[in-house]
Amino acid sequence: MAEVDFVFSFLGEKDQVETKIVGVQGPRGPQGIQGPKGDKGDQGEQGIQGIKGETGDVGPKGDKGDKGDTGERGIQGNKGDTGERGPKGDKGDTGPQGPKGDKGDTGEQGPKGDKGDPGDLIWSSGSGANSVVRTGSGTATGNYGLSEGFGTTASGEYSHVEGNKSVASGYVAHAEGFNTKAEGAYSHTEGYSTGAYSFEAHAEGQNTIASGYMSHTEGYNTIAQRRSQHVGGEFNIPDHTGQATNNKGEYIEIIGNGFNADHRSNARTLDWSGNEKIAGSLTIGLGTIDEITLTPLQLKALLELLH
Repeated sequence: MAEVDFVFSFLGEKDQVETKIVGVQGPRGPQGIQGPKGDKGDQGEQGIQGIKGETGDVGPKGDKGDKGDTGERGIQGNKGDTGERGPKGDKGDTGPQGPKGDKGDTGEQGPKGDKGDPGDLIWSSGSGANSVVRTGSGTATGNYGLSEGFGTTASGEYSHVEGNKSVASGYVAHAEGFNTKAEGAYSHTEGYSTGAYSFEAHAEGQNTIASGYMSHTEGYNTIAQRRSQHVGGEFNIPDHTGQATNNKGEYIEIIGNGFNADHRSNARTLDWSGNEKIAGSLTIGLGTIDEITLTPLQLKALLELLH
């Protein structure tokens, strides 16, 4: 039994006295009816996290999900190595013909071809005494002349012409090629539109003229118009010195380097005294001679010095 405190107070005029009497606690009474539920209290602080448990077994694989949207295009990578060369393609169509190019240098002469089978010859007499025309539509009006080819004429005595539209009108002259003319006695012309107009002259190449006695011209549009003169190259300046084509001119040899009939020039000339003029420079051994004049003795000394 529990003790119970009882306090009695006696009040007097001057003093107050408290007397405490302790009684015996009575028996516990029956439990009362439960009261209504109180309001929810505030949430307490979070407790300390427990130790991580062991990993559970892997669950079964789920169904495949739907394909996602295509992502943005990535940055272009570095250029890869060149692949192997593919097979040769089919031949393309032929393109349009280009413009005509400049005339190229003359190539080397090819090997002699095999001898062909003999053709059928058509011989006829020319109008000159004992003259002969063979094939085509040529004429031989000179005595003992021979004409061959198409549109050719052998009008000189003992002359011989062949080719196309060529004429041999000089005594014992010979013309061959296309549109060539051998008018001087014992002259000879060949090539394309060449002319040998003096005694024993010889013209070859294209559009060349040998009008000096015993002269020789070759190349392209060159002119040799003085005796025993040799001219080569292209578009030379003709030698106008001397009185006639049977006289010597200033030069024994001329090499032309012009580029048309209005712009003729000479690269080199050699006169009858042996003096040589060169338009450019002369290179001998390791040195270059430019615009100076040397006598034969000086040239000999220079050559000895260089060697």
